[in-house]
Amino acid sequence: MLYVIIAAVTALALLDPDRLHGEPLILLGLVLGLLGWHLWFLSLHPQWPEQRLGPMAVYFAGLLGLSALLSTMHPAFLLLTAGAYPMAFVALPGRWAYVGVLLTGATLTGLLGGLPPEAATIGQTAGTSLVAGGIGWAIRRLESEAELRRQATEDLAGALVDLRTAAEEQDRLRTRMLDRERESAVTAERARMAGELHDTLAQGLAGITTQLEIAEELLGEEHPARRRIGSALGLARSSLVEARRSVNGLRPGPLAQAPLVEAVQAVLDEWQVRTGGAARLRITGEHEPADPAVERALLRATQESLANIERHAAATEVTVTLSYLGDLVAVDVVDDGVGFALDDLGSPSESGGHGLQAMRDRVEAVQGSLAVESRPGEGTMINATIPLRPGSATNGAGA
Repeated sequence: MLYVIIAAVTALALLDPDRLHGEPLILLGLVLGLLGWHLWFLSLHPQWPEQRLGPMAVYFAGLLGLSALLSTMHPAFLLLTAGAYPMAFVALPGRWAYVGVLLTGATLTGLLGGLPPEAATIGQTAGTSLVAGGIGWAIRRLESEAELRRQATEDLAGALVDLRTAAEEQDRLRTRMLDRERESAVTAERARMAGELHDTLAQGLAGITTQLEIAEELLGEEHPARRRIGSALGLARSSLVEARRSVNGLRPGPLAQAPLVEAVQAVLDEWQVRTGGAARLRITGEHEPADPAVERALLRATQESLANIERHAAATEVTVTLSYLGDLVAVDVVDDGVGFALDDLGSPSESGGHGLQAMRDRVEAVQGSLAVESRPGEGTMINATIPLRPGSATNGAGA
């Protein structure tokens, strides 16, 4: 705004040479100096006004002095001197603005009334200064109220954000608590079912197997019923193995007492004690907590793989690698056993072969995938890869 006033009064002065005191070039030089003064202190340093008393006091003194000097060269510049009233509130901080108003009024009094000034002139400039000070006070009061409202609005917005964050955190905690309660209920139900199967089906099959073994021993080699009893005994033994596998699969197992890594290590240690083979566990990637159903599926895949190695592979060394891959977690079980041809891998039957299919079903139930790689004489690698947190519907199915 001050640039417009300077340009207007300069044009008026140059167009009115009769009232111009001094050379036009000197006037233009003072105007350019005033423009540079204003440009440096205000336009190029916008952080100084109303904040830095020292620079702004120098600016205001220079503005008032140059304006008064120009006013002595042409009366049009009295308008520029009067413009120091609002500039006092623009530049000077706090109550120093009112000092600027008084200095502006005193300067105008001297320019208009001479020395000593007339009483009428003093009264006019005093009234003008009073009005300018009142307007400046009102504007600053409004600005202060606006700043308070803005700060209150920001505080309210911050409080709303905090409340929203707290509500989201509460929802997460509630969801986690419900998941744990559901997991506890599922674990308890699985344990109950395992106990029922063990006490009824598995115990019954064990009794049938014992009776068939006794009957087989009592019959002679050539007895016509011996072959039938042998077939029934084989079927009972196979069914007992599957029943015990189901019982073991339903029980909480190592994950009920330890995290996944420790549970897998415990399973490996048990396998090493039973078989005498070498076993090691490798962890890659940055550990991320997984859904309980995912950890259960990975542990069961590891247990089933080790059981198959123990029964069929004749392996002397096993390596289990647990890998955290961002949103995925994978387990790889590699052995140095006899291996097999994938084309010879048949479907499950009454005589066995359910382990791999059960492992695949369990992994796929939590949106995972199972891969098997093997060649005769080159060992076997089983990989199970599962999302850390599959969908809720899938979780329920996997549980």
